[in-house]
Amino acid sequence: MYFDFCCPYCYLAQGYLTRMREGTPLEVEWVPWEIAPETPPGGTRRPWRGLDRLRGMGEPVDRPFADLAFTPHTREALQAVEHAKPSGRADALVERLFRGFFAEGRDLGDRKTLLRLAEEAGMERVGLGEALDRGTHLPTLVANDRRAEEELHLEVVPSFLRGGRLLLAGSTTLTFPEFREAFPRLLP
Repeated sequence: MYFDFCCPYCYLAQGYLTRMREGTPLEVEWVPWEIAPETPPGGTRRPWRGLDRLRGMGEPVDRPFADLAFTPHTREALQAVEHAKPSGRADALVERLFRGFFAEGRDLGDRKTLLRLAEEAGMERVGLGEALDRGTHLPTLVANDRRAEEELHLEVVPSFLRGGRLLLAGSTTLTFPEFREAFPRLLP
């Protein structure tokens, strides 16, 4: 799944996937794709529109929304996911960071907040901090961006692929029942 932490529909899709994975052997590869690289390091302050609709969509899968008034800069949060993959902590980190921002209103662009949330997801703060300082995973983000735009011609997140083939893109209007109906296409 190509995703970004600033996308409420990615948060919903992650909740939908979590619900669908209950009792179903399904592996999800999280592919971080920074969809708003122009967002300044301190984030963008603006009230979110459509929160009532999003809350309604998230309720069946326990995806609450705080009263959001900003959009975070997500580059380091996306790098953290790449850092979490070798240790098998990516699922836990994605869950914690999505909830941290959308449910709790925490700023994922703030390094201290990011490291605290990553630690809560079972990651080591020091190792992640060092990787972020070095920009260890920036080349992967650049490669993900290039592949998404130039090879796959993706335009939106969340986008679901299997075997390099696009299965579902921009499920921004799908409710959980609609997603569940489309879900068999995502299974191997």
